[in-house]
Amino acid sequence: MHKIVMMWLLGCSFVSASQTLLMFLEAAHQSETVLIQELQERAADERHSAAQRSYLPRIELFGNAALLDERGSIDAGESYSGGAKASLLLFDGFGREHTMDELRFHHAAAGAQTQGSRKALSLEVAQHYFDLLSLRGDIAAQEHSRQKLSQELGRQKHFLEARLSSEEAYERLRAALADADYTLHDLRYEEKRLIAALRTLSGLEAQALQNAHLELPQVLEVREIDTLKALRYRSNAAQSAAKRALSTYYPTLFVEDSYTYYRYENDSSAFPIERVEQQNRLMFQANMTLFDFFSASHTHEALMCDKYALDAQIAYEARSAATDVALSKANIERTNAMIEAAKTALGASQRTFETIERKYHANLVDYVTYLDALSALTRAKAHMVRAQHALQMAHALYIYYSGFDLKEYVR
Repeated sequence: MHKIVMMWLLGCSFVSASQTLLMFLEAAHQSETVLIQELQERAADERHSAAQRSYLPRIELFGNAALLDERGSIDAGESYSGGAKASLLLFDGFGREHTMDELRFHHAAAGAQTQGSRKALSLEVAQHYFDLLSLRGDIAAQEHSRQKLSQELGRQKHFLEARLSSEEAYERLRAALADADYTLHDLRYEEKRLIAALRTLSGLEAQALQNAHLELPQVLEVREIDTLKALRYRSNAAQSAAKRALSTYYPTLFVEDSYTYYRYENDSSAFPIERVEQQNRLMFQANMTLFDFFSASHTHEALMCDKYALDAQIAYEARSAATDVALSKANIERTNAMIEAAKTALGASQRTFETIERKYHANLVDYVTYLDALSALTRAKAHMVRAQHALQMAHALYIYYSGFDLKEYVR
């Protein structure tokens, strides 16, 4: 009974220690990579809010004091003034409207960029996760092959000592074992590299990974990817900036109302002067650019060139996105076919190896046939594991290129 309880506790600890793809995705979405995009989106929103409020009425307080050591005949020795001023931009040639549109589009582009960053990060994490699972499948198959070779090498050593086997067979098995060790060292380094990549993206140390499954819905409507959305918003922002550049050719109307209180001390002018103690000033201002050597026109053309460049990039990216969707569908079909082929190959290799192993132990086949069968079985096991994880990665690519976050489809 005690052993049963201990086995149950060990099983529970293993389950609790195992890690899922969803854990890595959630951790990655809390990383600095996403935080950078979120802060840039917030900065764009703040710039839009600041510009919006800059066109509202402005109220200011002011004051000054003047002390004279040398006075003229009408100067006061000390003069003080203070007051309040309110100002408002009435019209700036539609520059205000175009500025607000530009900043609004920049904010929308930053939002699309943030969403796209999350989805791209999910895809990158999934790529490393499935690569690591596939690699560990390769390592397991290679370790099983090495174990078989090690056992057979020990057996051949006894045969060699008893002069029942040739030294050539013994050395061939030693070479095969050394080759397996070489491959294992290379695979284990690659495993460390993938673990480090996942740690960089998510901050988690990849240990016991659970197999992940991405469940595709029966109907997945393709959306425009966030990269394209961001480009469209940036194109619209460039067009608004170009229109704003031409606003200098329209009149600008400005109104300001100020109220000032004055006080004078040490006033002993030689002539009777009536000094103003309170004053309200209402001022209207209008200005308009008549000629600037076409500076604003050239600025407008430069910004329109930026827009046309973005439009060309949008056309290319849209065509590329459609191609990616089509290829990701074909990739799913390819990996499904690979899985069926890998199943057939694994079953055949397993049966072949079992037969050849029995014959080898009965000295009916030579060591070359045995090694070939063992290598074929090792490759078949690795191909099976890789094909299964490749199918999940194909699902991930199809989800991503369809404009969705694969995190929503992890099961």
